[in-house]
Order: sequence, then C-alpha cells, then structure tokens
Amino acid sequence: MPEIAIEYWANIGTSSTLMENSLNQFQNGVEDLGISLNILPTDFATQNSNAFSDARRSHLQYWTHSSPPSRLDPDELVSQFTADRAGADGANPANYANCEYTDAAFAQRRATSEEERRELVYSALETAADDAYIIPIHPRVTTGAYRPANMEIGGTGDAGLKPFVNPYVFFRSTPTNSDTLRTHVDPQLLETTNFPTSTSPTVTAPWSHLVHSTLVEFDENYDLQNMLAESIETSDDGLVLTVSLRDATFHNGDPITAEDVKFTFEFISDNAGIFPTATSPPYESIEVVDESTVEFTLSEVFRPLIRNTFGRWGILHRDTWSAAVGNAGEFDFDPIIGSGPFRVDDIQRGSFMRLTPHDGHPVHDVGHNVLLQAFADNESIVQAFQNDDLDMVSQIGPSTQEQLSDTMGDSVAFVEQAEPTGFYLYPQHPQSPVKFREFRQALGMSFNRQQIHDIVW
Repeated sequence: MPEIAIEYWANIGTSSTLMENSLNQFQNGVEDLGISLNILPTDFATQNSNAFSDARRSHLQYWTHSSPPSRLDPDELVSQFTADRAGADGANPANYANCEYTDAAFAQRRATSEEERRELVYSALETAADDAYIIPIHPRVTTGAYRPANMEIGGTGDAGLKPFVNPYVFFRSTPTNSDTLRTHVDPQLLETTNFPTSTSPTVTAPWSHLVHSTLVEFDENYDLQNMLAESIETSDDGLVLTVSLRDATFHNGDPITAEDVKFTFEFISDNAGIFPTATSPPYESIEVVDESTVEFTLSEVFRPLIRNTFGRWGILHRDTWSAAVGNAGEFDFDPIIGSGPFRVDDIQRGSFMRLTPHDGHPVHDVGHNVLLQAFADNESIVQAFQNDDLDMVSQIGPSTQEQLSDTMGDSVAFVEQAEPTGFYLYPQHPQSPVKFREFRQALGMSFNRQQIHDIVW
C-alpha cells in the first residue's frame, strides 16, 4: 500500500488541539495496517477552499461540525453528501457519490409527512454507514467559561455556552459590572458585512440572529419559536405556506414588511451558487398578500423550508440589499441596517464589532450592549479572559479548563454541554486506496477509540 495523507485544521483553537491530540492514535492504527501516514496541518480556509474547488490533496480529511440552529433540521448535513455536490461543486466534504443514498436524501425533502421523512433520513444514513462513507472518531463537547462577578449567565439551556450559535446567551445573560457583555469571535465574522458569502454557518448565524432576525428561531432548548413571523399556516398538501408578520422595524425605523420577506428569500435562492450555505427551495412563487402577509407557493413539498430556510436567514432590508442584485458576491453594505435585536454601533474589520439594543424588535427585549472581539488564536482568547478583558469564552479544551480552574479559582465558572455533532475522518472517495469500501472499513476498525477518547477528553 502507498503512503496515505491526512489533512487536519490547524490553528483554529480548541478543535485543532483536540485533533492533534488524536493524530498519534491514527498513526498507530494505520501503521498496524502496514501503511505510513503523512500528517498535513492545513489552515481551515485553505482546506475548505480546496474542497470547494475540488483541489483535494489528501486521502483523508479530519473535520468537525459545529451545531448552529440550522443543523437541527437534518437536511443540511444529509444533503452535504449527495452525488450532485461531489466533484468541483465542492460542498461534499468526502467527495462521496452513491445513488441509493442520494435518492433517499433528495426524497426526505419531499416526504408527505414527518414520519415518512424520518424513515427516509434513516434509510439514507443506513446506506451510507454500510458503505463506510465516513469514519466517526469521537463526540463533540462544548465547554464555555464565564466570570460570575461580571455577568449573570442565562440562555444556556440544552445548547450550552456557545454564543456564536446559541444567541440566547446574549439575550438572557446580563452584565453586572458594566452595560456590556464582552466575548470573542472568529475573525471571519468581521471580514465582510456580506455575511451570506461565508462558508461557515457559525459565521452567518450571529449576523442572522443578532444583527438580523429570522421568521422562526430555535431557542436555547432547541424548541422552535416564531420570531418575526406571527404565524405560519401550511396547506393540507404542503404546497402553500402563508406567513403573517409581527409588527417590527428595521434599525433605521422602516417597518419590516412582506416585501422585505419576499425580497430576502428570492435573493438568497437566486444566489445559492454564490452563497455557500444557501439552497434553492422549489418556489413556484412568493407573493405579497398585504403589507404583513406573504404567501409561499411550492411546486413540490419541501420539508426543510420552515426549520432550515426560514430559521437560517435573517430578513434583509430590501432598499439596502437591492443594490446587491446582480453583484451578490462582491456587495458590501454601509450603513448596516438590520432587523434583529441588536444594531451595529461600530465595526472595525477583522478587529471588533460593538452592538447596542434595538427597541423595535417584537420578541427580544435586551437592555445591554455586546462587544465582539476578534482573536487569531486560542491562546490570545484565554489570556484576554484571564486579564478580565472578556466576560465569557466558549469552546475551550479540557486542558484549558483545568488551567483556568487552577489559576482563577472561584472567579470562573464553566458550562459543559454535549453537541449533536462530532469529529470525523472524511475519506476522499475517488482516490485509491480509500475509494475501496474494504479499506475504509479496515481503517475505521484500526483505531482504538477508547484510547482516543481518554487522550482527547
């Protein structure tokens, strides 16, 4: 057998540390099969760019998936591995193509009931698991830390202290020493205001749930709540959805109307090839009934529409974003006029964003500011927290938790929460030898997962 190469995400904080802690175990397992393993540390952006352009340079890629609210609907992660997304389309991280899997993954979107949909999802995953399409490694656990003297924590619930993907931490926590909650963000969040162009849901989620607001939203206990939508009525055949809006305003005082909703979802759908996490639901039409009512008519049932599409995209200010029509990938808007519970008071690209409360939101009534500061590495984040420059940090590893506990004592508290997703090896399926099912199975059985768990956690 030839040498095989594995890429992992380097320099992205806790996830990189957890990956690096398990790589020796991978090497031992692969060498027991008589094969040498070439480990290639790769930055996150490069690996994703290579996958999206089909310039894959390894046999295996080590990935993990965060758990933003959009992934509580099965469609996003199931549809990532369909055959139409393999190759140069690039959104298929394993480059996996199986027609039986793809047929079931497509059919779950059009299921006549949630029960039928569940069975189709299970059928797709059963086919893929039997094909050893990916290699599960270990669970994902989020640990967050906060300073009890600086804030009264709230909104963690079942989702935990991961404010990038659980916005209820911002809504239901309260600063006690000042008027501002301070935390860190990935620098990607501040690279552009054209947030739909991001490849990461953890980047688009704060823009869609803090600065903008969605029609529906998962709360901290993963329960779906109406947000800008007062109600959503679905016809018996599932083809017509009527959305009635609450009274709400954009940050400049303009009312949020059915025209803005129609524009948002047509704009996102029309640019699904430009916006990496967007889909094109089978809209037959999106019609404005009156100022606060919009009717979505589908050519076929599309089960992910409410929980995924409506729950993912914040409503855009039509008069601002209409300038992006025909130029969606390059557009950058200023001023930032959102629809969410926080308005952007100040932003410095790649550095920080300061948010202040917006009193025109119909659901979230917040009374404090938020400061999101960008840090390039995990060490800087931890140092800033220890220096009392941050009130809370998320996604810290076990060793960092132990370090903070030892050095800060009672001045730090922790929130631990298991996530629905995990860490995985993605075989790049067209390449030999990983294209052979028997090899993937042997590889998956070569790892001592108990040892990996003990070392990682």
